[in-house]
Amino acid sequence: MSNNFNNAIDFLYNLEKFGISFGLHKISALLQPFDNPQNKLKVIHIAGSNGKGSTAAIIESIIMNHGFSTGLYTSPHLVKFNERIRINGKNISDDDIVSYVNKLKPYYDKINMHDPVTFFDFTTAIAYLFFFDKKVDFAIMETGLGGKLDSTNIIEKSLVSVITNITKEHEEYLGNDIVSIAEEKAGIIKKNGTVTTGESHKDVLSLFKKICNAKNAELHVLNDNVKINTYGKGFFNYISDIYKFYNLKCNLSGEHQVYNSALAIFSLEKSGFILKENIVANALKNVKWEGRLEKVMDNPLFLIDGAHNPAGAEVLRKSLREFKYNRLIFIMSVMKDKDIERFLHILTDIADTVIFTKAKIDRAADINYLKEIGTKINKNILIEKNIPTAIKKSVEISNEDDMICFTGSLYAVGE
Repeated sequence: MSNNFNNAIDFLYNLEKFGISFGLHKISALLQPFDNPQNKLKVIHIAGSNGKGSTAAIIESIIMNHGFSTGLYTSPHLVKFNERIRINGKNISDDDIVSYVNKLKPYYDKINMHDPVTFFDFTTAIAYLFFFDKKVDFAIMETGLGGKLDSTNIIEKSLVSVITNITKEHEEYLGNDIVSIAEEKAGIIKKNGTVTTGESHKDVLSLFKKICNAKNAELHVLNDNVKINTYGKGFFNYISDIYKFYNLKCNLSGEHQVYNSALAIFSLEKSGFILKENIVANALKNVKWEGRLEKVMDNPLFLIDGAHNPAGAEVLRKSLREFKYNRLIFIMSVMKDKDIERFLHILTDIADTVIFTKAKIDRAADINYLKEIGTKINKNILIEKNIPTAIKKSVEISNEDDMICFTGSLYAVGE
């Protein structure tokens, strides 16, 4: 890596000291000097609690396979920062990161440091500017946290606003109940816009309808408009008023990916995008999204999954039933700002052994705290001080017909 790239990445990571700070005025100050490129893009905007990244990746694959160019912005990255911003499936280059940090930095320097630009503000500005300069046909933007005051929401309009689902999370920022959290995420709904959702909670849908009525926006609920027939090892049919697609199968494991796939197709359908069955089928067959129920080894079967909150844990628990194994060994590193007790209650009772460890990130929960909670549920608990020793231990204590599952956080999965 060049010194220039190292310096640019160091500059970006140094912004993390400012933490999470909501508001659109800072990203606005970064993008206004470039004549607001974000408003000249066809944006597919995605918010929600779980499944945002997978849905975004599936939308990207479908659009690309139809012959159009895509920009995809997601977070967090697994291994390298460049993964957050990609065009046509290819990560932004080191040189482009250097170039865009240098383009934006003079405007960053002028912004009031009493309310400083955050890491997410700056990286979102890079994504919008980069996608505009490269003339992508569609920009697929995943919110970081929330919606209304999330940096990605600096756009005046979107082709479609997609809300995957709502669960209780980040309550210190978003609110203490599911409706308050939903209201924050529904902030991506635009005046006269188009909205799709995979949500089924009655109170949340009632809120979405109220907001859409106030903004004269169209709300389309997946479960009310699409028949999804699932059968045999992840195959499904998608039947709506416009399209009837049969024998579809997503390359991503887990029954929940059927619904993420259906929401992706539905969102493109409602945006007016013309879909072809054979191309959609091929796009689903080839989609890649690492760290989501991903198999990394056989004998023993070793899976990694970025489940990080109770709803994600429920989905993982259900998905693991699709695999055959003798004993189940979990390796877990969970972030301390999550609902750890509920997360562990959902997963640890199905394991034969749980190994708690700690990712190399300040947000990672202390292993002794995890052990304290875990031992109330499962007596067969081990602790290892870091991820490499935890993986080594899991393989040592497993047999060929066992399954190891590493989970708890995308940050830990990336490491």
